[in-house]
Amino acid sequence: MFVPAVQLAAMAAHGTAVLELLLEAVPDLMSVYEYPEFSECRPVNSAARAGNSEAIRLLLQVAPQMASASDERHTVPLHEAVLSGSPEAVRLLLKAAPQTAAAFNAEGLLPMHLAACGGSVECIRLLIDAGAPGLDVPTERFKHLPLHCAAGDDHEAAVRFLLACHPAAATAVDRRGRRPLHLALNRLDFSQASLNVACALLPVSGLSAVAAAGPPCLRACSSAACAAAICRHRRAHAPDP
Repeated sequence: MFVPAVQLAAMAAHGTAVLELLLEAVPDLMSVYEYPEFSECRPVNSAARAGNSEAIRLLLQVAPQMASASDERHTVPLHEAVLSGSPEAVRLLLKAAPQTAAAFNAEGLLPMHLAACGGSVECIRLLIDAGAPGLDVPTERFKHLPLHCAAGDDHEAAVRFLLACHPAAATAVDRRGRRPLHLALNRLDFSQASLNVACALLPVSGLSAVAAAGPPCLRACSSAACAAAICRHRRAHAPDP
């Protein structure tokens, strides 16, 4: 009965008071989550997924070992926190379990990859400051660097920050031979955000990267906005007559 209540309270924006009441009523409640069958609903993971730093702080006071506990998908709370985009949650978990900054989940993603997917520059910065690996580490399945992840999800600020931290990532190719620019261009829902990301990547990826993307990229590049961006880039980098 208390398991879903704790999980829901951990996710709620103002659930800390409810958590305190539950933990007071059942002092050994957190011991339930040591069992494998409850690993998927650990309240610390739920709080991290919601970016609820106050709940994380309270839960770690009661069960500090949960900061480094992984579930059946090899997910630790830090994976959830960086994806939520909550810097304070990330800060708490890095302090409680700094070793989890180098933890891969079952899909072969590090916290750095997930932070790039979430798009929070501050979360990425916190990981880098903590010495977390990942800027030049490809994911297991698709061989994506964090820059691929940010570009594919249209996170312009994260793309620019990652470029500044690791410029060589702009020309790195994934399992299908695609650079981060390809992921920004090769979208069926090409938007203004996609265009902004493409414009950030064009100067360091080169026009040859666009040409190498193949027919799917040409389909996306047929949009007037993207074509205009490429033309502007060509004019800006054309040799003097």
